[in-house]
Amino acid sequence: MPHFTIGAASLAAIALRPANALMHALVEPLNRYLYEAGILDDRLQLVHFLAQGCHETARFRTLVEDGDPEYFERYDGRKDLGNTEPGDGWRFRGRGFLQTTGRFNYARASKSSGIDLLHNPDLAAEPDTAVEIAVAYWVTRHIAAAAQRDDVVAVTRLINGGENGLADRKAALARAKAVWTDSSRPDRLAVDRIAALQRALNRLGADPQLKVDGHAGPLTAAAVRKFQTLRRLVADGIAGPKTWAAIEDAIAQLDA
Repeated sequence: MPHFTIGAASLAAIALRPANALMHALVEPLNRYLYEAGILDDRLQLVHFLAQGCHETARFRTLVEDGDPEYFERYDGRKDLGNTEPGDGWRFRGRGFLQTTGRFNYARASKSSGIDLLHNPDLAAEPDTAVEIAVAYWVTRHIAAAAQRDDVVAVTRLINGGENGLADRKAALARAKAVWTDSSRPDRLAVDRIAALQRALNRLGADPQLKVDGHAGPLTAAAVRKFQTLRRLVADGIAGPKTWAAIEDAIAQLDA
């Protein structure tokens, strides 16, 4: 099980804004893909990844770069981005957790994910895909080494190609480090809430029964999806407000 977990509350603390719908939507894919990549067991990788994502998504506000088609015309013909066709600047504008930009990077993300982003670039702005391709980029660009040196300038250059927004990235990094203060202390709020979820799902007949460890692994997500399906909720595996309300109602019926 991963040493750390990510909750909407921790994303809100990094962003200095109340938790919003996007933060809640990012929680499950962040925990899943970062766990698979080993990032959830490495504090410095985790805080650098989330700090960069915080900046790139305008503090977890959007997964699409702001601007209209006219603004993105400046990126048409950018050979360094692989933009070879008219309209490529707009078509392949920044999307995703780390703002994948340009035809070349969309092609690379398509290869790593198996998702045809060249013909369906808007898919890169869906939370699951946004995180998946961001983690693939982090791994294939070997950004872990810079993060483990705690070198925010090097991490920024590998992601941005320069040092745009460096001050904001540094500030987000400091806030992320305050959430995860050292390698032995996970996000207690998230852990306690996930443990409560696992206990509730077990009472409601989760099969197989879940280990109550406070980590949002694939079995927990599957149990949530099964409960959501039975209750005719959106089966996304995320225990949002509607799912929690339904769980509490089901527990109350058991106790009646």
